[in-house]
Amino acid sequence: MDNMLYWIWLSLCCSPSGSTFGKLIKEFDSAKSIYEADDKKISSIVGYRNSDRALLENKSLDKAEEILVFCRKHGVGLLCYGDEKYPKALRAIDTPPVLLYYRGVLPDFDNIFAVSAVGTRALSDYGRKNAFSISYDLATAGATIVSGMAMGIDGVAMAGAIAAFLADYYGEDCPVITIVEPTKADCIYRTAEANDGKLHFVTGQMDSIMAGLCCGEPCTIAWEIMESYAKHFVSMPDYVTAKGMRVLGNPLPGDEAIVSGESGASCFGLVVEVLQDKELTWLKEQLGLNSESKILCISTEGDTDKANYRSIVWDGAFHK
Repeated sequence: MDNMLYWIWLSLCCSPSGSTFGKLIKEFDSAKSIYEADDKKISSIVGYRNSDRALLENKSLDKAEEILVFCRKHGVGLLCYGDEKYPKALRAIDTPPVLLYYRGVLPDFDNIFAVSAVGTRALSDYGRKNAFSISYDLATAGATIVSGMAMGIDGVAMAGAIAAFLADYYGEDCPVITIVEPTKADCIYRTAEANDGKLHFVTGQMDSIMAGLCCGEPCTIAWEIMESYAKHFVSMPDYVTAKGMRVLGNPLPGDEAIVSGESGASCFGLVVEVLQDKELTWLKEQLGLNSESKILCISTEGDTDKANYRSIVWDGAFHK
């Protein structure tokens, strides 16, 4: 049997912030040996009142097998605590994760300078500015930014790192960057359009469904980066992102369905609208889109508002 099944099973049994795994791994040399241990031995180690004990007594591997099949089907890598590639610094903390999931090429964390960026979702303008600028400077200096890309500090930090990477790696051949905003909160678009050295704000009711983009105030440091590296700025109505949500959730045969929320689907919605609407041929040409184009759309949210997501994708709300 694949040993990874035991590590997945163990990760499902141990609370991420608890001490269960740390106690067990000191006594056993592998997830399989923990799985095969009798309940009395496990209880004597983790404690009879430990909330994880009941999970450890359940020896079913069905859920673990389901996860393993999914990961292999979708190209998701798994790195368990028992793997020699598991980061040494992470192994040394009091509550190391049993298992790490990743996509792409896993960095050699033991031989690079990595900085984790984690913070609040309800960030202030001060926090936004500093998360972006610090991550940008660190990435420019060669550091690897590790982030969950959640809305808030995590996402802003990753945006700064990506901007630094693109500028440094491609130089003059930097990809064409297009900034997308809702018409009702297009502060970046207005600032770019005015081109007068001032930041332009949006006030009043910003009731776009793209709530995550309804800031109304350009971030000073972020604008300095965007002004230098972004080539296009687009202000668009809500029906554009709504269409993007529907297309992503209902793709052509062979493509994987993607659940993307109102703010997340904005970039993709713009691409779909521009490529399909003949009245927007002028914008398609201005953006430089053609059959040779390789387009990267960044979405950082799923169906955070499930009721609104269904009303758009299922019921056709916010159509053109």
